[in-house]
Amino acid sequence: PDWIRKGRGKDMNLDHIWSKTETLDYVSQDNFPADFQPGVRYSYSNTNYTILGLIIEAVTGNGVMTEIRKRLFQPLHINNTFLESFEEIPGEYVHNYHYLTPQFRNNAGVHEDFPEICSYLFESTAANLSPEWVAGGMVSTASDLVRWAQTLRTGELLGPSMQKEFFTYYPPEEPNDSQMKYMQGIFRLEDFYNGKDIIGHSGGTLGFSAMMFWVEDTDIVIVSLANVGSMHSGLSRSPVWLFYQEVLVPAV
Repeated sequence: PDWIRKGRGKDMNLDHIWSKTETLDYVSQDNFPADFQPGVRYSYSNTNYTILGLIIEAVTGNGVMTEIRKRLFQPLHINNTFLESFEEIPGEYVHNYHYLTPQFRNNAGVHEDFPEICSYLFESTAANLSPEWVAGGMVSTASDLVRWAQTLRTGELLGPSMQKEFFTYYPPEEPNDSQMKYMQGIFRLEDFYNGKDIIGHSGGTLGFSAMMFWVEDTDIVIVSLANVGSMHSGLSRSPVWLFYQEVLVPAV
């Protein structure tokens, strides 16, 4: 798709900071029919997170990060998480890389200024995360994410009714993965390892991969961050996912 090549691939303008609404231009060009009635199923959507950020700003009259910091980060002492391209990040953060596969070349293409490190990897440090905005453009640390996951797990931040809604299960749009149960912004992976369920979230963007889950019925949170991405590469399980499943969770 055109926006993937412009936002993450060969047609990127490396000096351009995408506006908050710019990605929405690509989904508003056609009159797409609804996939299903609201409340019936669940479909993961970055677009909806972008719209949610705009709603927060419209309702409060403040920037979305002002509200996130006031309501979430400051009370929880989450001090090393920033919205890249829209906030100043103190110090530096790591160089990042992405898996180079035939599928990635076909889906996104490789920008001419991204050096190919080897036959299966290129460096994407020159890119920015502005196309993701609040749908995935934050940079963080493992310790901040552990704190965030513990808060979600215990219900420290939410009241009882909202915590109950948070864990409400919705059938996915395409129920082809019986292991994964979708909830409100998180999901449960059943029998992830040796009969253990884990709850949390995984994600990735150009140059980065992350997993943040807790083992159900324990107070154990495991966070794994990697400066290599696999988005649009066609890999069914990213290396950070495999490391999480085969090394980290079995160690619990």
